[in-house]
Amino acid sequence: MKKIATVLALGFSLAGCANAASVKTQAMTEGTERAFDSSYEDVVRAVTDGLAQLKLTPSEQQDVPEGRMILVARPPHGFSWGEVGRILVVRSESKPTQVRVVYEKRMALQWAGSQSSFARNLFAKMDAVLGKPSPDKAKP
Repeated sequence: MKKIATVLALGFSLAGCANAASVKTQAMTEGTERAFDSSYEDVVRAVTDGLAQLKLTPSEQQDVPEGRMILVARPPHGFSWGEVGRILVVRSESKPTQVRVVYEKRMALQWAGSQSSFARNLFAKMDAVLGKPSPDKAKP
């Protein structure tokens, strides 16, 4: 009986798995959002530099009609099976420039890897790159 419960629990936890495709296909309006009072080009650079400071290398970058889409994947670590995310820098001809972060745990039941924590950390790194104090005004 205990084996059946373990198998069922594993099956249910796997049903909530996130992957690169699941974050890539979410609506471009989804995610934790914040405006930066910098040009589009400077914000794209700040995202890339901020990710490097977080020791994350983009797994994919592409221009989409909405702006610049950057995908990241973090391998298993600590109490986590890893996470996947999408950062969208919304194309804009003038300031401010919006950034939207979607970040999901690979396993629904894992401890670490929240979207709000990742977005807050990335936005703080971006503020440092842009030379601006972090207002910590991210909207969920």
